[in-house]
Amino acid sequence: MAITCSVNWLSTSESQIVSKTPVELGAVGRTVTTIAAHPMTDALLLGTVDGEIVVWDPTHGCQTNLMQAHAGDVSCVSITLDGKYILSGSIDGSIVLWNRQLTQVVRFETESRIKGVSLSPDRGYIAAGGSDGSLRVWHTDSGEEICNLKAYDDEITGCAWVASNQVVTVDVKGHLVAWDIENKRTIRKLSAHEGTISQILVAPKSGWYVTASSDSTIRFWSTFHRERFSLPESRQPITGIDLTPDEKLLAAAYRDGMIRLYDVDRGKLYDEFAAHESRLVGCALLTGSRDLITVDQEGCLRGWDLGEMGMTRFVNQHGGEVYRVQYTPDNIHLLSVGEDGHLKLWDRNELVETGYIDSHDQPITSCAVSPDNRLWALGTADGVIKIWDVELESFEVTIRAHEEMVSDLKFLPDGDWLISSSWDMKLKLWNLQTKQKHCVYSGHTKAVAACDISLDARHLVSVAWDGQLRVWDLNERLRETLNERLLLEGHDDRVLCCTISPDGSIVATGSADRTIRLWRTDRVTEPSVLVGHTDQVTCCRFTPDGQLLISADRDGVVYVWEPTMKQAIGSISHTSAILTLDVAPDGAQVAVGDEEGLVHFIELSYEFGPNWIAGRTQFKAQKMWRRGSAPEEVIEVICLYCGHAEVIKKKGLGLPWKCGKCSLTMMVCPNPLPPLPKE
Repeated sequence: MAITCSVNWLSTSESQIVSKTPVELGAVGRTVTTIAAHPMTDALLLGTVDGEIVVWDPTHGCQTNLMQAHAGDVSCVSITLDGKYILSGSIDGSIVLWNRQLTQVVRFETESRIKGVSLSPDRGYIAAGGSDGSLRVWHTDSGEEICNLKAYDDEITGCAWVASNQVVTVDVKGHLVAWDIENKRTIRKLSAHEGTISQILVAPKSGWYVTASSDSTIRFWSTFHRERFSLPESRQPITGIDLTPDEKLLAAAYRDGMIRLYDVDRGKLYDEFAAHESRLVGCALLTGSRDLITVDQEGCLRGWDLGEMGMTRFVNQHGGEVYRVQYTPDNIHLLSVGEDGHLKLWDRNELVETGYIDSHDQPITSCAVSPDNRLWALGTADGVIKIWDVELESFEVTIRAHEEMVSDLKFLPDGDWLISSSWDMKLKLWNLQTKQKHCVYSGHTKAVAACDISLDARHLVSVAWDGQLRVWDLNERLRETLNERLLLEGHDDRVLCCTISPDGSIVATGSADRTIRLWRTDRVTEPSVLVGHTDQVTCCRFTPDGQLLISADRDGVVYVWEPTMKQAIGSISHTSAILTLDVAPDGAQVAVGDEEGLVHFIELSYEFGPNWIAGRTQFKAQKMWRRGSAPEEVIEVICLYCGHAEVIKKKGLGLPWKCGKCSLTMMVCPNPLPPLPKE
């Protein structure tokens, strides 16, 4: 009877904006000079050339209030994090502090054009920078000017409190000056940009701050006023920037009407789009939603729904093809590696990236996770294997393993041994305790594309561009060189992928000839052929219970097969070539990586049988005695999901076993791993 199965995309993980259709929020009817979003109400505060501040409701697209603020252009508007105070400055030299009722609390007059204002974190002091290059600080309550500081004669374009007694100013010549207000001295002076710095923005959670310039650069600075990193240049002057509340995404507005979205953690461009036809004044990210607001010089307001743009969850793509995806045994995370030399860690339930390792200056072509999730192995295009210690968060060892690209990696069930395959036509077995190579598997005449290990650790299989499938005996793995136990041929073109069924009896291979073939591992027989793919089969994997086989091709189609019926029972199409896939330990989800650098998740819906435990069984020397009966040999079974170990009777091999700690039911491998012979 065929299994009822359905497949659905959980997330296409699009990093490119799907919908670039804005919501027109109306026209202010005035020339706008600056924009800020209220953190509590999401109301917009728009400064104008006639000295007014327009309060705009982005939801209804209408003006709700008008603040008669200054006699000249409103050059800057700043709002406290709690939304209780608003600070505005003007080129007429005035500075006004407003309360939440939009009434003036205090007003200061200067003889300098004010371009930057900031209220101290304790609300006790107001800082302002002007056209004469001076930084002035007033006491909020008394109105007393406590200092007037100058480092350069150049016009100050922005200022910000970055600590309780520190203010940073920026100017038209690209200078950045950090001031100690208490001691009235400079802490640090430097040339931060080659052009006018148009804005300085503080990230309140992390403490660092950002500067944007007309030289098209955006730079991030530490609390010690040293550059942390900069974002890619765009060749257009930047008119405004803003951060999401979680400080993960930065939006930048450009003079030519473009909006660019940057991933702050990665320091890379996330996406870009044309927002307006005329010059942009700035942008604002609303706190209470995923909306981005843009405004141009003519007062035209537009809203962009980042959720509709595929950005409800910020999913970061690889900077090139994704070569391998691999679930962790605890069923919580997914690893992905690719052409950009990065490893990304994903939460498989939330479908978001949770970690990132910039591990190599070469493409990472393969990865593997040890059964206890303690070690991650990475193989690279230049033949190197790196072992990452998850607990220590560092690379434990680097091995110059092969003369050419490492095509695949597999841990043995005990976690102490690692198999690598390569385009140099060899497979090698590595002892991770000694960090030494133990034996070489030779026989293929062309690049080895992939390998797999049976859950009982008795068989190693490999496939290559020579069209062959080779089965090796791992019980003899301590010998210096091994020959294959079986040599199987049948494909008409390169074999690109392979996977062993959980019970170790069947090997599935996928080929450039667009077929999948099913082989027995115990003897040479004519393989079963699965037909349906319209392009090269790049990857395949059995589900943990062995009932289904998942495969994908360069046409972007994922097939679900029932091997016993030799037919596809489901499929789903994607727009780009799929290069890798893996099935989650619970069998309910499939992850695929494509040539565009994206990771996608697919939901599998069918009634699963119990999973096979991933081979961590071993013989025990002890005997189990029962009064009046003969002794029975026992084995130790270790749950790969939680690591819990139990001793069971040997006759329990091949039967369902329920873990006493995490309560997951799984099958015990029928062939436990025997102890290794002494070297």
